[in-house]
Parts: sequence; C-alpha cells; structure tokens
Amino acid sequence: MSAGASPRPRGTVAAYGRAVALVTVFWWLATGLIFMAQRQGSAAVVGTSLSTVLAVAGLWWVRRTRHQLDAQGATRSFLGGSAAWAWVSTVFLAGYVVGPAVAAPVAAPASWAMALEAIHATLYSDVVGLLMLAAVALATGRGENRVGLWTFMIFWGAQQSAKLNIFFGVVNPGEAFFPPHLAFLVQYFGPRENQWLIVVSITALATGAWWSGRWALRATTEYHRIGRALLSTLLGLAALEHVVLSLPLYLPLWDLFLEWRAR
Repeated sequence: MSAGASPRPRGTVAAYGRAVALVTVFWWLATGLIFMAQRQGSAAVVGTSLSTVLAVAGLWWVRRTRHQLDAQGATRSFLGGSAAWAWVSTVFLAGYVVGPAVAAPVAAPASWAMALEAIHATLYSDVVGLLMLAAVALATGRGENRVGLWTFMIFWGAQQSAKLNIFFGVVNPGEAFFPPHLAFLVQYFGPRENQWLIVVSITALATGAWWSGRWALRATTEYHRIGRALLSTLLGLAALEHVVLSLPLYLPLWDLFLEWRAR
C-alpha cells in the first residue's frame, strides 16, 4: 500500500477503532469456534464442513474484491483471508490433517534431529497451509487489493513463529488448548523457560503493528486506512499471543468454548 500524507482526514481515529473492534471480535469468536470443532464426533464433522464452506466463500471474496479499493473491499478481503486461514486451523486441530504417524514419545533437548521429527509430525498441515496460501495468492492475482493475502500471510507467519518458540522453549506453551487427539505433540515442546527467540518475535510483531497502524492513521483513502488498521490490529494480537507464551499466566478468554469441547 502506498503511503498517505497528513493532515489526518476526519473520522480516521473512529475508522481505526472500528477496525480494531472487528478484528478483535473476529479473532476471539473464530478461535472459540475452532476449539469447539475439536470435539470428536459430529461436532468435528459439522465444524469442519462449515469451515470448508466459509473458506471457499472466503477465496471467492478475495477474488471478488481484488480490484475494490474502498473500506468495504478491504474488510471483505480481510474476512476472506481470515476464513481461508480458519479452515487450515480447523482441519489441523480437529485432527483431520496433521502429519504422518508418530512413533513412541521422545525425551530429548531441542536439536536438529528433534526439529526434523517435529516438522514430520505436522507435515501434512504445513503443506496444506502453503497450498492454501498459494490459493489466496491466485485469487488475488494482479489485483491491487491485497489485504486478504496479507491477512493470510500474517496468520501463517505468526503460527510458524509460535511453533518455533514453543519448540525452543517458552514459559507458557499452552498445552491446555490442545485437544486429546493432538496431545502427542507436547513431546516436542521445549523447556519451560524463555529463549532469545521470543523477545525477537514479540519485537518484530509489535514493530509491524506499530508501523502499519502509523500509516493507517496517515492514510488519505478509506481503503488504505481500513486495510492498514485491520492488519495492524492482527499483528498486535499476534504480538499479544507471543507475550502470553512468555508469561506464567492463563487467560480465561475461551473457557466457555473449551468446557463445551470437553463434554
């Protein structure tokens, strides 16, 4: 997106606030629904089926809005990219697309051999994520509206960063969020102490959020203002998730969904 210039247009802060609210509510609700879809049986089937329909609709929205340079185009493209990523997360956490069968649990410190085993354990999910990224890129094509593509890339990059940090070691890896059928992945968690990578990750994500937010407030068009605000908020939430990984605390944000999953 090209940079806008001052003075700041009227309504910029209000538009930014609406974008922040939209992303935050979507992030909370979508995460909770994905947790619910992890419940085995009909719930997983229904949840995955619904997620698949929404992913297809999301790709269509990304395609449909690729030349729509206004607030509505930015918002719909964001939701389209988010729906595509939600499908990748759903089929993984529901246990449908994970990786090749894993042998007996291992107990060893982080090493290259251990890293290869961890990659092998979630290989199918990683491949599906890259294929969906390619699908979003194809849907975007040569369109000027790339909010959906950037949205998917932020989700994907934040997940890869979180996986690396958990592998090398963080204070709070969040194993309570893993469903029973994915409990075997805990064997690839590093020591419960923060490593240097978590500091680098938080700094990078927070800097990206600040930079994108700064240009959102300076933008002169609704498309750039809303698009950058959406991406800035998403980067900020990703930074917050990494902060939680680094601290010995539990946020009961999704307890209602997790309790339903456990029934």
